[in-house]
Amino acid sequence: MIEHLHCMVLSKFKNDLEQLLRSGERFAASARHCAQSSSVEFEAGWRDAVVKHADWDATNSRNKLQQSVEVHTACLRIAKLDELKATYEKKLLDALSGPAQSILETGERDSWASIRRLYRRETEHAILTFSDSLSEYELDQTTSVEMVLELREHARCTVVKKAREEAGNILIRMKGRFSTVFSHDKDLMPRTWTANEDIHAITREARLAALRLMSVMAAVRLDDKPDKIDRALMVSLLDGGPLCWKRSIEFTSDPLASTTWQEVSPKDTLITPVQCKSIWRQFKAETEYPVAQAILMQVNFPGLFAAQVFIQSISSFIAVIYVFLNGEHEPTSTPYKQ
Repeated sequence: MIEHLHCMVLSKFKNDLEQLLRSGERFAASARHCAQSSSVEFEAGWRDAVVKHADWDATNSRNKLQQSVEVHTACLRIAKLDELKATYEKKLLDALSGPAQSILETGERDSWASIRRLYRRETEHAILTFSDSLSEYELDQTTSVEMVLELREHARCTVVKKAREEAGNILIRMKGRFSTVFSHDKDLMPRTWTANEDIHAITREARLAALRLMSVMAAVRLDDKPDKIDRALMVSLLDGGPLCWKRSIEFTSDPLASTTWQEVSPKDTLITPVQCKSIWRQFKAETEYPVAQAILMQVNFPGLFAAQVFIQSISSFIAVIYVFLNGEHEPTSTPYKQ
C-alpha cells in the first residue's frame, strides 16, 4: 500500500513537472512547486493509510519519496542543460563556420580582423542569452561560469577547426587564386596576351595574391596579437629568397627554416614556416605552365592575329557568295490571279 502511494505520488510529480516545463515555466521554480505538491499529496495519502495501520512510521517512506524526487529532478536538470548547451553550440556553429570560411577564402590582409569581429559579436551575443537561460536553473556560480567558459571555448574551436580545414587545402586555394589573377584583368575579363601585357608584373601580382592567402592561413589570430608571418613570407619567397632576408634588418636568419613562427603559439600554428617553403616550391612548379603559355602566345600573337583576321575575311567572303548564289536561283514569284 505504501509502495503504491510512493509510485503514484512520484509519477504525478514527474508528469506535473514535465507539463509545467512544456508550458514555458522556469525549471527551478517548477521543480520546487511540484516537490511541495507531491509532499502534500503524500502526507494526505499517508493519513488515510494510518487510520487502518496506526503503527506505521512515515519517516522512511517520506525520505524515500524525497530522495526519488531529488534524483529525478537532478537527472532532468542535466538532460535539459545538455539540450540547452547543444542548442547554443549549434547556433554558434551556424553563425561562425560558414562566414569564417568565406572570409578566409578572400585572403585579404584584414581577414583575421574581420573574423575577430565576427567571433566576438556572435560569441558575446550567444553567451548573453545563454546566461539568461541558465538563470532559471538557479545553478551555483561555479557551475554557471564553467558552462559559459565551455561555450566560449566551443566558439573558438569552431573557428579554429574551420581555419585548419582551409589550411589543409591551401595549395589548391593558392593555385586557384593565382589562376584567377593571372588569367583575368581588374574587371575579371579574360586576358589577351598582346605585347602591351607585362607578363612578369602580372605573374608577380598573381603570386603575391597566392602568398597573401598562405599568410592568412598560416596561423590562427583570434587574440589580435601582431606577428611577422606576412613579412617573413614576402622576404623569403617573393622578394628574392636568401639574399633578401640576409639584407633584411627584421630577420637575422632564414625565417622559414623553423617549425614555429615568431610571436605565434604552437597551438595557433596552422602551417609551419618549413611547410610554407615546401608548399611554395610546389606551387611555383605547378603554375609555371600557364606563365610559359602566356609568353608563347605573346610572342606568336602578331601571327595569330593575322591568321584570325584572314580566317574571318574568308568566312565573310564565303557568306557573301552563299547569299548571292541563293538569291540568283530563287524562283520568281508570280502575282496571284483570281
